[in-house]
Amino acid sequence: MGYGVRQKASLALRVEKRDRARYRTDAGVKRAIAFMKDEAGSAFFYDLKNRLSAHEPFFKNMDAGGGTVTISYERPDDVTGEPTTRYGFVDEESKININIADLTTLERLFKIVLGISDIDAKDLASSIVDWRDADDMFCVPSGSAESAYYKNLTNPYEAKNADFDLLEELFLVKGMTGDIYEALKGFVTAHGGSLVNINTAPRAVLAAVGFPAHIIDQVIEFRYGRDKRLGTDDDGSFSSTSDIIPALSRFTSLGEGDQERLAPIIDERLCVNSAYFALRITVDEQDTRRPTETACVIDRNGKIVVWEER
Repeated sequence: MGYGVRQKASLALRVEKRDRARYRTDAGVKRAIAFMKDEAGSAFFYDLKNRLSAHEPFFKNMDAGGGTVTISYERPDDVTGEPTTRYGFVDEESKININIADLTTLERLFKIVLGISDIDAKDLASSIVDWRDADDMFCVPSGSAESAYYKNLTNPYEAKNADFDLLEELFLVKGMTGDIYEALKGFVTAHGGSLVNINTAPRAVLAAVGFPAHIIDQVIEFRYGRDKRLGTDDDGSFSSTSDIIPALSRFTSLGEGDQERLAPIIDERLCVNSAYFALRITVDEQDTRRPTETACVIDRNGKIVVWEER
């Protein structure tokens, strides 16, 4: 009887700790949404200087009565390539939308981020396109997968033939592995539109939408400023898409050929603002060894569109 009581008491304690973590997570998200409405309600563009993107004093170790709440994300430094931790939101427009991106864009991204061959990149990209499209026809002659492939697996299922609702659905797609997903997840999203925010997109995303390498360098230099450090007064931002070419031309030498090459990319692929934001919320409680983590996506109005407890 004593053993049974101990087991039930232990279970009750775990449930109580889980509930406390949920309450603290909810409180942290509500504070973050209120902060967003104060900071970004009237902004015409969104950049890496925005306090939503990085404001450690607010987003790190928020007091939650017996615990702390931290909202953070990992991002490679665009100058050094080293991983960095930033405290705040990551905007989904800094990524490639897997529900909208065409085959070429996905192939470019996969070759850059994963370092794989042209054939492997095409196979993975076409499998993603065929997973989301509305038919069971292959988008390329070979290497892709539709329902016929998935039905022959040990645990069969059909291709969705609809948009990804969650990024984790990628695990259902032919060719996706845990290592590939971990490498890609910071560069792809299932939310937002087709346009990429030039103020926040990392190198790999700019390359995926068609920027030549030397212009990517110029964009990064412009964003980081003359001191090559992010978060200082000389950082540059693009206030509108029509400002991209003039701003780059004033900052560096941008040839006429470069301007002609950039024009269609700017018109068709780029924006300067963001409407969806991903939050990674970590709750660290005084009496718990392991922090709890929750991920969510919110829109500009503070509406939660995805909530995932991990």
